[in-house]
Amino acid sequence: MCLILMLMRRVGGLVAAAATAYAIMGGICAGEFESSVTKGREEKPRDVVKCSPSGDNGCFSPLDALAKLKKGNLLRFAPGKYPDLLVECDNVVIEGEPGAFCTANVRVKGKNCVVRNLWVRKLRAEQDIVIVDSMVMELELSNEQALTPKTRFQVFNTACHSVRLLGANGVWAVLDMRNCVVECFNESAADVWNAGFYMSTNTDASLSKCILYSKDTVFGFGAGDTESKDPKLTLKDCLVYGEGLLGKKIVVKQAVSGQQKKNELTTRDAKGFQKMCKFLASGKLEVRKPDFASFEIKPIPSPTGVGNVMEEQFFLTQENIVLLKNNAPFKDLDWGIKPESMKIQFAPTGKTLPQPAQAEGGGEGKKQDDGGAVKNNPLSILESADPAAK
Repeated sequence: MCLILMLMRRVGGLVAAAATAYAIMGGICAGEFESSVTKGREEKPRDVVKCSPSGDNGCFSPLDALAKLKKGNLLRFAPGKYPDLLVECDNVVIEGEPGAFCTANVRVKGKNCVVRNLWVRKLRAEQDIVIVDSMVMELELSNEQALTPKTRFQVFNTACHSVRLLGANGVWAVLDMRNCVVECFNESAADVWNAGFYMSTNTDASLSKCILYSKDTVFGFGAGDTESKDPKLTLKDCLVYGEGLLGKKIVVKQAVSGQQKKNELTTRDAKGFQKMCKFLASGKLEVRKPDFASFEIKPIPSPTGVGNVMEEQFFLTQENIVLLKNNAPFKDLDWGIKPESMKIQFAPTGKTLPQPAQAEGGGEGKKQDDGGAVKNNPLSILESADPAAK
């Protein structure tokens, strides 16, 4: 009997020690993430390289700016339409002008870079990076080039239309994403690649206090060969909803006849993730439609009066679609983005949208005043919803 009690105490002590170690490690990881975010926000490189599409107003042209850029510099984009951009320098801070949209595909190949307050069409990162307080229509985080055995991506307070996390055989892509919104308006995700959040094999994603919504499928999972590893997904305190599916995975197998056979795995509840990836849920995991201020997308009139200003920049609309209503469930849980920390304008529900900054060049946007219109002060942060909605 005494021996049994001694063994029980021994085991209990080991369990307690393991739990303590786990808690300590969790605290260390949390501290590291917070430190990275704070450093990314506050870092002030001495040398600033200003870039605009036409190279005017004291800015360099895209080609000249990238040629001038050095390790440790700050690269600041003026609004406008850019060619594809490749940033290869390490330790670069990349940012946009407050409230300014850049029609650009930015590829960051340098390591240990920071992207902050950037409002851009597409961003692809291929080495360790911190992304904070930004809006990206297509966010692609990749270790496909196998530049490192394990590439780490840290994303905080950022809104996206879609996220793709891409690994490769023998190397991993690891994502820590917190207080973010992924709102995908693809109405058909027959291909898992078009899901709101796609994970290839050899990827590990940890999402905390995030809101994910898709008009079709939220998560798409890649299937590989015998040398690849299934994706790992951890959801902690998240709100997730898909009008069609929560998850989809297409497994392709080679039949004896030589023909390929496709096996489609789908799920409408979180338990189904277990058959698609290595899945862990902790804290609260709510599967219900988020009560956004609006689900309606409205193109933005061009300042020139011709056409629309990049219809894909759905984030800035006459109806705010990336924030929960003030009286929405979970609004008080600190989930999703924090607009007060972002230098990006949000038009209140039911209000007139201010005209964006000039489509070309680095000049300031025009102000307008048409009754209840909101002036285009890029430094102001507007309320997310009409007071009547409170």
